[in-house]
Amino acid sequence: MKNIVLCVCALFINISVLGKMVLLTSLDPDENRPPLRFRSWNINEKLEERFYKSLKKFPHYAKEQEIIIKHLATPQDLYQHLSDPEVKALIWVGHAGFSDNGIAQSRSIIDFKNRDLKSLFQAAHPGLKFLGLVGCRGELFLEEWKEQGWFKDHASLTTFGRKVRTAARKGLRLAMKDLEGRIESDSTFFDTLPIETTTEDFPVLIERKNSTDKKMDSIQILQKKNLVGFLPASKEDQYLVAKLKRGSTRFDYKIIADTGFASPAPVNPHLGRLTITSQTDALIGSWELFKTKDGKPIGIGKHIYQFKGED
Repeated sequence: MKNIVLCVCALFINISVLGKMVLLTSLDPDENRPPLRFRSWNINEKLEERFYKSLKKFPHYAKEQEIIIKHLATPQDLYQHLSDPEVKALIWVGHAGFSDNGIAQSRSIIDFKNRDLKSLFQAAHPGLKFLGLVGCRGELFLEEWKEQGWFKDHASLTTFGRKVRTAARKGLRLAMKDLEGRIESDSTFFDTLPIETTTEDFPVLIERKNSTDKKMDSIQILQKKNLVGFLPASKEDQYLVAKLKRGSTRFDYKIIADTGFASPAPVNPHLGRLTITSQTDALIGSWELFKTKDGKPIGIGKHIYQFKGED
């Protein structure tokens, strides 16, 4: 039988006393079933079994946590649990790819619908204690994110990843083993510590309107490459106050609404239309959708909004 290596990312949400421990898996069972296995064989169920087996090695700490497990996890699931201040350890399991090919780069962490979710990891709450990115070169993602300052306010965050391709269940077992070792060496590992953050961000109001009866896809809202907000899938109009970082030019205030889909196939994402305004002393004005002369948005999986200043 041919050996199959699943290219996955497993991510932990931190564990703290009376906190939450979360396992999110986002692998399609049919696409991730080894050859000659019955259809009843389910990779997500196998990962859940591995997770509970590992928990038995530190039952004193595990019993103090609220255990949350979600299969076929969505962008909303990831954002919700990463940003939850009560989550102390989180595990995300999904395919990933990290490569450099000359001037070309490929960076993606995808869910079961092939949406790229890597930008959502910026939503990690400063109180997160353990984040393990396990699977295809997970450590390289973590190293790059740290260099980009994604976790600069996470004083007590520890991470785990590997630089090589890793089968899903093996990767999960190794990450749990790493977590077990941290708990054994530090009995206060999951204690909540004071969180100090400094920011010069300022708010902008974002309204998303739906002009159809079709459900709008979830969108990551980015200021260039920085995550500043998230809107879940919805049929209803939505409102959000996002916080932008100060810039020196109008280009620095470019806002991107991104579904994570890289191409129109096999779906045609529905993003809705954003109205973005700012009335702070630091920035007054509105944003305009980047579109063709006949008003059609440019872009399939993402739309770009340029800051235009005061009307």
